[in-house]
Amino acid sequence: MIEGVKYLFSKTKALIKPNIPRLVARRDFERLLRALRHENVSVRQEAFRALVDTGALCVEHLLKTLEVHTELRHEITRILCEIADRRAVQAIIEGLKDTSIRPAAIQALIKIGEPAILPLVELLQSRDWEIRRAAADALIGIHAQCPSPIILKAKEHILLALGHEDVHTDDAPHTDEMFYYSYTDWNVHDDTTTHTEQHQDKIHPVEFPL
Repeated sequence: MIEGVKYLFSKTKALIKPNIPRLVARRDFERLLRALRHENVSVRQEAFRALVDTGALCVEHLLKTLEVHTELRHEITRILCEIADRRAVQAIIEGLKDTSIRPAAIQALIKIGEPAILPLVELLQSRDWEIRRAAADALIGIHAQCPSPIILKAKEHILLALGHEDVHTDDAPHTDEMFYYSYTDWNVHDDTTTHTEQHQDKIHPVEFPL
């Protein structure tokens, strides 16, 4: 009997759809966030898009909610990646740890640009090779759209993150081909340089002034 009532209640709840445009007009971000967990997938999608379209107006609320509602962490981080607001740099960088969010997080950090550079440089020292690679890719993307002397100063750290196996502490495979592809794709090196194991051996960790 109780299970039957619960089932009927869940079905009834799914039929009651929140008025997303009205919630947006009222800037009722709390209910919009609740709609991200609605039983109806179309409601979830509409709420997600509405929060993205609201943009900078909801960033502060999203960041505060992120601290207290961990069950919405994935959805909120995805929204922050779509908005790509500089205030959300740290939250988006945390998103690099989630493989499902990582591509969007990289693109968001590239779009944010300069405010993301120093936090990304710090990530080049991560013990996780995938995080180091993501940080390097984001820095390369930022430099490609707006050349940065700060990124140039961190070039050796980027090279190490992309392919210098001697300094890695995890078990992820690192190939010279991966190193060469990433480095040439950056397009800031001297084309006359040969990329060999001998050349890689000349690259050593350096202190980067933060």
